[in-house]
Amino acid sequence: QAKVELKSAVALAVEEREECRLKAEKQRRAEAEAAAEAAATLKKALSSLKEEMEERERLFDEKLASVHRRQAAALKEAVEAAVEETKCQAKVELKSAVALAVEEREECRLKAEKQRRAEAEAAAEAAATLKKALSSLKEEMEERERLFDEKLASVHRRQAAALKEAVEAAVEETKCQAKVELK
Repeated sequence: QAKVELKSAVALAVEEREECRLKAEKQRRAEAEAAAEAAATLKKALSSLKEEMEERERLFDEKLASVHRRQAAALKEAVEAAVEETKCQAKVELKSAVALAVEEREECRLKAEKQRRAEAEAAAEAAATLKKALSSLKEEMEERERLFDEKLASVHRRQAAALKEAVEAAVEETKCQAKVELK
């Protein structure tokens, strides 16, 4: 009877340990999948932000090129109009038109450069925020895994102690029964 009870206790402990291991493995897989999904979402958001910034830069370049074309056309028109006047007046107007066009073009270039810098800084800040969030998520998952491993180790220790206690009790009972049978 002691052997049967011992086998039963051992089988029960092994079964409980296996159930605990399977449950722990399932929980770990679920957490890993959640972390992977969160990382993929962040990566997708970063990629989307990059595409949006590239599209903005392309549109900005097109707009700037259009402004340059209009300025060049306006400059050409001003030059042609000045040529129709007297040579002296034409020279004065030409110089004025060229200076004005150059000044406007420089102002436009400076404004465009300032806007591009602001957008680049905003993109860099957004990327840094996303990177920080991803790093924080990674740390949190590592901490969860550490706590989970500690909890699992604690469960294993308790099960091992319970199994040892059951074996010792069964051995003790067997000895007592053996003594009784011997008497």
